[in-house]
Amino acid sequence: MHSSVGDEEAKEKAEERRKHFTYSATTWVEPQRREVYQWLHHTDPSPIHYEERRIREPGTCDWVTVLPEWQSFLIGRERCLWIHGIPGAGKTVLASHLIREIEKNCMYTPRSEHRCFSVYYYCDFSRQQSEAAPFLKWVLTRLCREADSVPDHLFKLFDHGAEPSLSDLLESLDYALTPFDVVYLTIDAVDESDNRTDLLKVLRELATNSKFAKIRLLVTIREYLDIEETMGAISKKISMRNTHVDNDIRRYVLSRLGKAPFVQAWPEDLRQDTVGAFEEIAYEMFRWVSCQIDELRRVKGNSTAASEQFGILLKPLNEQYDRIFQQISIEDLPIVDAVLERFRCSHNDSGYFEAIELNALVEAVSDELAIGSLSARDLRVDAERIREACGCLISIFRDKSREPRDAEYVAVAHHTLFKYRDSKEIWTPASSTT
Repeated sequence: MHSSVGDEEAKEKAEERRKHFTYSATTWVEPQRREVYQWLHHTDPSPIHYEERRIREPGTCDWVTVLPEWQSFLIGRERCLWIHGIPGAGKTVLASHLIREIEKNCMYTPRSEHRCFSVYYYCDFSRQQSEAAPFLKWVLTRLCREADSVPDHLFKLFDHGAEPSLSDLLESLDYALTPFDVVYLTIDAVDESDNRTDLLKVLRELATNSKFAKIRLLVTIREYLDIEETMGAISKKISMRNTHVDNDIRRYVLSRLGKAPFVQAWPEDLRQDTVGAFEEIAYEMFRWVSCQIDELRRVKGNSTAASEQFGILLKPLNEQYDRIFQQISIEDLPIVDAVLERFRCSHNDSGYFEAIELNALVEAVSDELAIGSLSARDLRVDAERIREACGCLISIFRDKSREPRDAEYVAVAHHTLFKYRDSKEIWTPASSTT
């Protein structure tokens, strides 16, 4: 069978791109490539990725990998998967796990047969930016570093000096794909991008344009009308409203409660009632479940007191925040406020709320209170006081990838906390106790 003229032209263009890529790899030295990487640098999503992987409970999130849609995605029958769920459903944790599964799939594929690479990106509302250009810049950086080459087209953009347009970045991406057989792009929380219209246009281009046929796109995003209009036409949908997520929540609850010392004194029927209550009211919200388990830890008294706690759990998330803040004592309120303000100042280049070393946070909060009101200056502030005052509003963990390895770090529970805080001009804390 003879090739068509169109096929021959496509082959010639592909060969031309390979020549461009080879030329730039041999002509431009490493310092020049580093300058290009620095020029592209805008948003690094890796802190979010590492944090989400850390908090995932073993055995959860595996349900997606046994779906036929997932297998079709891995082998290229589906170019785009769209996973959607309600706020707090655990989409970001799920994305971090699926990214790892994709990386393992690429790892087990011999490069001589199939050069495969995975790139991830996490959007975050707190950056207050359109994520379209930062997303493409990050993808380009990762592809070029992996290939140890920079396409000539991208060097020309760099040499020009101006901020590249989305069209420029997409054109460079076309060239940057040359050394690879397949590239998996995972992007989380698209709905959190400012002006998400641009980002949705980019995703449509990546999922439908034949020159990006090497790309397989995994997207996690909430359902809105504009999102449905774009994603519904280009992707295979997977909903997080299913029994698999319910089972994951149950596994998570059982694991957390099984490890919690305060639960050991409860009778078995109360433990089972606790699991059942969380299953009934969690509504696929991993974040909410985690927060409520931490709240149960604070319940004083016998199992009856814990049982009564369930009577006030059947409320929306903002009402739960109301209840949490109302339980904060007048004495502790300045400490909580200072902790939250410190996290507002902890944005890294990605706009992500970075974890803060616990001792450094204690020192910063102490300094903040020292220049505050007279009543706040005399407050005792130490690690235990911060833990007790903030409760489930923060999480504390050890990060062995940092030095010193035995240091404890503090992270804010969820970005919705800041939205809630900004919506409340006045807190009504618990009465002072003497």
